[in-house]
Amino acid sequence: MAPVWLQQRQDVLDLVDEKVDIERQQLIKREFASKVQQDLWSMLGAESSGGPTSELAECVRRARAQITLADQAQGQRDTLEQQLREAKSSIVTLQGSVQTSQEAWDDWDRSWQAAVLAAGYEASVLADQVEAEIEVMQEVELLLARIRSIRSERIDTMQADLDGLASTAKSLSERVLAPRSGTT
Repeated sequence: MAPVWLQQRQDVLDLVDEKVDIERQQLIKREFASKVQQDLWSMLGAESSGGPTSELAECVRRARAQITLADQAQGQRDTLEQQLREAKSSIVTLQGSVQTSQEAWDDWDRSWQAAVLAAGYEASVLADQVEAEIEVMQEVELLLARIRSIRSERIDTMQADLDGLASTAKSLSERVLAPRSGTT
């Protein structure tokens, strides 16, 4: 019986060793899981607070929230990069427009300088000053037109009346003087 008892004892000792190995491996795995969990919590910017099940659920919830925020940030980044590409492509068109506008301005400025010099102004005269003087000239033109109108309506009519009266007076004086000149 000794050999059966010894065999059973050896089997029990082997099982105890196996149990100790399994418990040691389980402890190593728990420590590893705890470290991973602590690392995950620190990456999420929080601390663990509850039991293992609630911690895991909370950790997963926060991780999903972080993933959602990261996805949104990536979407915004993609949108901004697209806008940047569009802006870069439109800058050539805008630079062309600026160049065209500058050329048109330069042409206008040259013609303005020529017109200002031809009108007898200094080249540095301001457009506002010229505009004010043109407005005064336009007012003078309106007044001259009014004077011409008054002249044609009133003075010319009066002159015609005076000319008519002078003609009548002349013909009357000739009639009065004609019989006298015949008697002398």
